Amino acid sequence: MIHLRYIQPIWIVKHINEFEKVLRNCRIVSLGSALQSGNSRILKLMNRFSDIGKIKDSFLKIKNANPNLMIATECINGFPSESLDELRDTLKLIKEIDFDWGYIIPFSCRPHTKAENIEPKISRAEILKRMKYVKEYFKNNGYNSSTIKNYNILTFNKQSSNLKFNQGTKSFCFSTIE
Repeated sequence: MIHLRYIQPIWIVKHINEFEKVLRNCRIVSLGSALQSGNSRILKLMNRFSDIGKIKDSFLKIKNANPNLMIATECINGFPSESLDELRDTLKLIKEIDFDWGYIIPFSCRPHTKAENIEPKISRAEILKRMKYVKEYFKNNGYNSSTIKNYNILTFNKQSSNLKFNQGTKSFCFSTIE
């Protein structure tokens, strides 16, 4: 069994035909790709690939190529200047792609990054308020969620999912936050 991690959406989009071929053999059991956001303006501010339509289409092709593939993502809540509607775009994209599980991580600024100079900053209180909104959104849209308290990271997985957390999957899932 093979678990693929940290594949940026741009590489999935650029090499979707190759991914489809490889995924059809079903030896790859999970794939992780950090969307970071479902909003093109925020992705541009992050210096990330920002064509939401191509990202969505590529992930849907992957799911079609291997319906049993577990797909995970990581997204950020509270990137500087992000509106609640832009966060909702992220949640909508998670649901449309039908990710099996993932994380919503509160934004924290790294020194000497472009984000240091982007205003306005989203307050910690607002980020935590949005996490409650996200948790409720997931509850109402077929996902389980829980919070890793020490980090205020929200984890989610589909209620209908048959996730099997064997040792390889556990390592794949949880090494991000350890």
